[in-house]
Amino acid sequence: MTTAMKKIRTALTLGMLSVAMLAAAQDEPPGARITSWDDFREVVDVVISWIFSILILIAVIFVFVAAFRYLTAQGDPEKVKKANHTLLYAAIAIAVALLAWSVPYLVAAILDIGTDPIDSGP
Repeated sequence: MTTAMKKIRTALTLGMLSVAMLAAAQDEPPGARITSWDDFREVVDVVISWIFSILILIAVIFVFVAAFRYLTAQGDPEKVKKANHTLLYAAIAIAVALLAWSVPYLVAAILDIGTDPIDSGP
C-alpha cells in the first residue's frame, strides 16, 4: 500500500474517531429518553441518516482518489486498472448506501407501520 493511501486511511480513521468523541461528550437533555415505539423509530431514522451521509462522503472521497489515480497513471495499464477498480468500489458503496437508506422504508411499507420520514436536522 502506498504511503499516500496510508495517510488517507489514517486521516479518515482519525476523523471518524474524533466525531465519536464529540458525540460521547454530549449530555443527555432532561426528558430525552426512549419511552415509545415512535421514539425508537425516530432514533433509528437519525442513525440511518448519519450512516448514509458518512457512506456517501466516503464514496465521494474514493471517487476523487480514483480521479487522482487516473491523472497520475500516465498511460500505465496497471495504474489505470487500479483506478477503474477504485471507481467501481465507489459506485458499489453508493449503491449500498442507497439500499441501506431505502430498506427501513421498504420494511415499513411491507409491514404497514407507516413510512413518514423523520426530520433529522435543521
